[in-house]
Amino acid sequence: MTKHVCIECPDCRRYLGILELERKRQGGKLKDNCPGCGCKPGKFLKKAIYFCDGGYGDGCGMRSPDKNDVENCELVHKTMDSLEFEVKQEHLTLIKRFNIKFDQDCEFGAGYIDPKRPYGNSDVYNDIAEMFGIKPEGAVYNTNEDGTEYRKFTQTQTNYLWKLHVEAVQALKICCQTQSFETGLYRRERISMSSPWVKNENSPSVTDGAN
Repeated sequence: MTKHVCIECPDCRRYLGILELERKRQGGKLKDNCPGCGCKPGKFLKKAIYFCDGGYGDGCGMRSPDKNDVENCELVHKTMDSLEFEVKQEHLTLIKRFNIKFDQDCEFGAGYIDPKRPYGNSDVYNDIAEMFGIKPEGAVYNTNEDGTEYRKFTQTQTNYLWKLHVEAVQALKICCQTQSFETGLYRRERISMSSPWVKNENSPSVTDGAN
């Protein structure tokens, strides 16, 4: 769920903070109530601000004027906080390419997936797309002398690639905990490290055989 922000709504002010709100104030009057909170007409932000309602309590605090950014954040919470998850072959394919490193400079030190180059290159969407033979179908952004066109990914494509990327991390957690890299439907009783993932006995499984 996303939310517009009205300057005169106490609930909205609570999120942004008065000082930041004042910097973004743009004047002008609304004919209708705030579309986000329903409060009476008043001064309104020139650009709507969206909030991530994922996580616990009032949300994780992530905010952006770009709705897609917030939807991506909400997908992370929805995936990682789920009680039921289906491990698919696509997830196992991504896991095999994870660029795993060890950081000994932060706190005690621990392993992690390189957030800049999770699959080896900084062009993450392209890395994922290549693994599944997905070609960009968006606008042309460059053309070679021989006429070869280079296209961007459409929003629909990037949404799908981001979804796979996020889900692969949850799949990795399940595979490590169950000590099995098998597709299928898994469940847990609650969101806790002490609540183990258990595979649905009726769920068909395929042992990882990805290239």
